[in-house]
Amino acid sequence: MAFKKYTQCYSYLETGVKPFHIDDLVATVAGAAGVGAVGAIISWALGIWVLGGIFFTIGFVNAIITVANLWLYHRLACLTGVKCAVGMVHQKPDDGGLGNFDNDQFFNVILMPHRLEDTNGADGNTTPELDAHPENYVHRDGLMGEELLTSIPESGDLPYDFSKEESTTLHCEAEGAFWVKMKEWAVVMGIILGTTTTLGVAGGAAAGAAIGCAFGPIICLLAIIIGAIIGGLIGGAVGGAIDAGIMAIIFEASMGDVEEANVGDADLGPIREGDRVIVLGEHVYDGFHEGWNEFHPLMAVMKLNQTNQFSYLLWDPAFPDGGAAPGDTDDMPADIRNLFAQDIQEGLSSTKFAKRAHWLRRKYCGMLRDAFEPRTRDEQKKARHRWTIHPAVDGCREEEEIIH
Repeated sequence: MAFKKYTQCYSYLETGVKPFHIDDLVATVAGAAGVGAVGAIISWALGIWVLGGIFFTIGFVNAIITVANLWLYHRLACLTGVKCAVGMVHQKPDDGGLGNFDNDQFFNVILMPHRLEDTNGADGNTTPELDAHPENYVHRDGLMGEELLTSIPESGDLPYDFSKEESTTLHCEAEGAFWVKMKEWAVVMGIILGTTTTLGVAGGAAAGAAIGCAFGPIICLLAIIIGAIIGGLIGGAVGGAIDAGIMAIIFEASMGDVEEANVGDADLGPIREGDRVIVLGEHVYDGFHEGWNEFHPLMAVMKLNQTNQFSYLLWDPAFPDGGAAPGDTDDMPADIRNLFAQDIQEGLSSTKFAKRAHWLRRKYCGMLRDAFEPRTRDEQKKARHRWTIHPAVDGCREEEEIIH
């Protein structure tokens, strides 16, 4: 039962500073690399090639470290701590791709008992069924949707993008180490890029002088400048290609993996679309995009038994009147037993249905949370036990005593 954590959320309420956003990226890089870039240009103009390369390298390294620190420590705003949710996986796990510089692996969870289309209507997506039973709008459900998707720091002006799927499903991310590794490799990549660019500038200037200086001082100066620019671009392209290769290796080698948080004694296979799951994670607001809440990092994910119809609830306004509602279990309180078709049709508008949804969440999340308690972990280490998560979750069987 392992998960990786490299990021650290920060308190938006205490700082009042908005999270690092994609719109800030260009200005951040320019500001961090600016002094080094100016120093490099001046040094190259004076023909002090090595010093120019050093300045260029310093600017590059400073830009990488600045962005990495913002990404790791000032992108996620803390919300309500470690939380648990129950739902259904929508689409298989994926990653952001190298072009997004984010190698976290993620999946989205449609929160129980909702369907994917049960949005809050902010994007104009309303239906007669939802309007008739408004408790089933995911952001007004009095359950996980309202608690986990819409809770952002009350004082402040953080945006929330209701057009994104992540605003109506719970985004769960297993962290990759891309920006941690970028910090570690920043100096090496900076030296490579600084060296190739400097060699290109020096070589281009020399070639320009050799060609243009035979035509007088003005042509000579222009030829040197043009040659230095062209040479620098070529050298930078070579160094950039090498650095891009390093980044691609880092991206793949340090990618997040949701399966590291996939727990359970029974081997139910990898996380797939449609799986009913319990997820545990740190509840944060991701400010790098247009704004949504998520679990980051994903601390644990466990599949529910996909065949037990009583283990999950799903609102279905088209449920047939004579249909068989989910059955009961022995540990269910009396007031949530014996669901009828009308309860399924009404969903969270039905008192019994809503109580059962709350009860199921408390039951599953209580067991998963308990797995992280020190006393549970200590007991788990004892050889006589044959369970991975918790006796109530995946069973407990003591070793049979051997009689000699």
